[in-house]
This record gives sequence, C-alpha cells and structure tokens, in this order.
Amino acid sequence: TTAGLRANIDIRNHMERFVAKYKDFKPEKEEPVVYFSVSLLRLFLASLFSFGLYDVYWAYKNWEAVRNYKKDDSIYPFFRSWFFGIFYIYPLFSQIKQSCTSTKPVGSLFGLCSVVYTILYMIKILLIRLSDKTADEDVSIGLFLFSMIVTLLSALFLLPIQKAVNEHNHKLNPEHRPLNFFYPGELAVIIIPLTAVTFFALN
Repeated sequence: TTAGLRANIDIRNHMERFVAKYKDFKPEKEEPVVYFSVSLLRLFLASLFSFGLYDVYWAYKNWEAVRNYKKDDSIYPFFRSWFFGIFYIYPLFSQIKQSCTSTKPVGSLFGLCSVVYTILYMIKILLIRLSDKTADEDVSIGLFLFSMIVTLLSALFLLPIQKAVNEHNHKLNPEHRPLNFFYPGELAVIIIPLTAVTFFALN
C-alpha cells in the first residue's frame, strides 16, 4: 500500500533526475552522404560508349555511398544495381534528391529527369527481351538502332541528376572534385560492351 501511494512521487523524482542528467545531451551529427562524383562529359561518353552498362555501374557506386552513409547492412548495392536495377533506380533518384535538397534546391528538372530516365530504363529492358526473341535480321537491326536512341536519351537525362550530385558534393566539401580518371572496373564496363557491339555490327 505504501509503495502504491509513493509510486507517483518515485516516478516524478526519476523523471526529474533523468531530465537533469541529459538536458545538455547533443546527439552526434551524421556525416552527409557523398555520392559518386564524375564529370558530366565523362558520364555522358561512358554511358554512350558502354551502351548504358556504365549507368548500372553508376547506380552501384551511388547505392554503395547510401549504404556507407546509413550503415545499413540490409542494402546490397550489387543486387540493387546489377540484378534488380529496374526496381531500385527510381528509389535511388529519390534518395539522391532528398540529400541534394538538404544543401541546395534541385528544382523540377531533377524530378522530370528521374521519371523519364526510369521509363527509358524499362524500355531498354523490353528491347533486350525483344531482341532475344526475334530471329529476323531486319527486326534485330531496327531494335538495335532504336536501343541506341534510347541509350542516347538516357545518357542525356542522367546529366542533370549528376549535376545536382556534383553540386551537392561541392557544397559539402568545396575542395571536392569529380573524378578525372577511370578505374580499371570502369574501363571494363565500357570496353567489353563496345567490343561486343562492334563485333556484332561487323558480322
């Protein structure tokens, strides 16, 4: 009975001690995410010459940045880019937009490019499926030419997103500069599809 009567007093005293102990507590500030930074010309040429395969590598590097920022082991950049990119490309754009908005408003162009690029991404997947199923040479050539147009448009619509990323990274660190050299893995992503398509065209 005595304990019951003192319960409210004990709870109040405990809360007062808790507030007094942590009133000056300041949580550690999380480091902002720094995305994959590359010059616009380099991204455009790499995307075009790799026939869009470099875009997958680009998504992988940015998902890797998100995973390191969030320290979330449930994010698998390899699967979110190379295997299930069609499901995760727009969420990646949304994550990038959220981060970039914290340093500088991105504007409506970012959202438009995100939507259009996602649609073009789906069209490229559809073209690949169609080209695998057709045996007609003329149809195959037509699909290839159409896929080149889609690849060109995809590269163009990815540039405003990369521009926002570069500005975001520069805001976080004024000394930050986009990469001006290619990693061996990047060269492989560009050279292998370029060689394969060239071989296909010559035969």
